[in-house]
Amino acid sequence: MNFTKPKVYEIICCEERMDIIYDRVEGESLIERKEEAIPFLLQIMNEL
Repeated sequence: MNFTKPKVYEIICCEERMDIIYDRVEGESLIERKEEAIPFLLQIMNEL
C-alpha cells in the first residue's frame, strides 16, 4: 500500500486493554479525507 505508515514501537496493556504506541506521522489523516478514504479502507478490510 502506497501511503505513509507510522512505525510501531510497543504494544502495552493499560487499564485492561491493549494499546499500540506509534510514531506520529505528519500530514492529512484518512478521516480528514472521508469521501476518498471510505472505499480505500473497505479495500484494505477486504484484503484482511
